[in-house]
Amino acid sequence: MAEPGTKFAFENIEAEPFSREELKKIIKNTENKIGDYEGAGREEFQQQKIAELIESLLGEKEKFSRIFKTEKGSIYFVLDSGESLRIKNEAEREKPASYAIQPFTRKIFFVPKNEFERISKIMADHWEMYGRLVGAPDTAADRDSFARRKKFYEETAGKPIGDDEFRSIDINRNGIARLIGEPIATADLQEGVVPIEFDFAEESQNRRTIYGLEKRNLILSGREVLMADGEMVKDPDAVGVYHYGHPVSEVIFNK
Repeated sequence: MAEPGTKFAFENIEAEPFSREELKKIIKNTENKIGDYEGAGREEFQQQKIAELIESLLGEKEKFSRIFKTEKGSIYFVLDSGESLRIKNEAEREKPASYAIQPFTRKIFFVPKNEFERISKIMADHWEMYGRLVGAPDTAADRDSFARRKKFYEETAGKPIGDDEFRSIDINRNGIARLIGEPIATADLQEGVVPIEFDFAEESQNRRTIYGLEKRNLILSGREVLMADGEMVKDPDAVGVYHYGHPVSEVIFNK
């Protein structure tokens, strides 16, 4: 028996991190409660149960890699695997939260606000960015950018292509496809950064984004598409499912 006043040193016992499957079961339990409810005030009941779910998950924050909230009020729970769960706030600003549980996504990145503004311009301004898209030799940066996008196209397609042929492909890309081959600066989770998610995490999803990291720059290079015959085909002209959120307003937990 230990002497009175003896002090014991206990090892810190870390909480076992959540897996996607474990989290899915917890969410399913909440969804079942909502689905089984037949009384009045169904919307209020649904919001109450989702709020309880959020509170429960926040109570076990150490089982996540990161948790944060955006300016719109959406809350993201990021697993150690890199997969993330977004509980979206669908309400307008200054109004009570109205939450909706979104599908798990496979990977999340954080982009500085000024970098997001830059790539948003590339995605949106078709004619204003015409020179960049067709590789006009105005500057060395334009030429390098064009050569880089062409190189990624050739690597993904598995065949060489001439400059003129690639220009005709490049000019017809829309939205985020214009960023294929374009280095996108990423950052650590912090207030002000913009979260960008890629691909649904479920195994049944048949399209996945091809990407890499070079000195903390995210490089999109196309997508893989699972065909009906089971063959996985590379598509160099598009990416998989993606979502970019509002800037981060609060870092709740960061392991």
